[in-house]
Amino acid sequence: MTRLTALVQRYRSSPHVELEVRLGTRSATGTFVPGVDFEYSTALYKAMTDEESVRQWSVKPDVANFRHMYFDGGLRGTYLPNGASHFVRIVREEDPVDAQCAIRPYGLRFGLKGENPAAPYQGVVPPSLVRVVTRVSFADGPWRYDFSKVGAGTTTEDACKVHSIHIELELTRDNAFLSNTSDRMIAINMLGKARDLLGRFDPGTREPNTLPLTMVHHDTNPS
Repeated sequence: MTRLTALVQRYRSSPHVELEVRLGTRSATGTFVPGVDFEYSTALYKAMTDEESVRQWSVKPDVANFRHMYFDGGLRGTYLPNGASHFVRIVREEDPVDAQCAIRPYGLRFGLKGENPAAPYQGVVPPSLVRVVTRVSFADGPWRYDFSKVGAGTTTEDACKVHSIHIELELTRDNAFLSNTSDRMIAINMLGKARDLLGRFDPGTREPNTLPLTMVHHDTNPS
């Protein structure tokens, strides 16, 4: 819990940093690979939209469509269907925290991602990566669960051909929970919410907090 609490402390002190939990696997070399298979995401999505869910989600899911374009130096542009766009410079901070569950095919990565506001891209070099995203989000108090279908390629056309499913949990800012709760209690709450991503869909595990988690050493170059 000490390492998770440290993440919360850094998040609180940095206004342009996101605190997020991602579902994924670890490669043979120990690198974290975000994403889940279609069957897993479908089962979890069904459980979170079930009217008999243990937890009552505070809002109905909203669908968002957008493109991310990545340029040199960590610059990312977000392009919306209405023509609007905004740019940030991405910095994924070191020392994420990984957790594995022996009875689940996927693990968790707790980490911080900086998104510093930046000027629009004015160069002529095309983006090195394009991601086309369709996202459904659920809110549970200050926490947001994102289900994203992500296509990636060097062009928008290529990015529309193959998709993967990414599932994330993020703590939102500007809320009473963040202002009135200690770093340690936020970390404890985050761990409980993150377990939802592993146990919510299992009829035999109506209390995800009972799922065994083991903290593991992360790779030196977090993805």
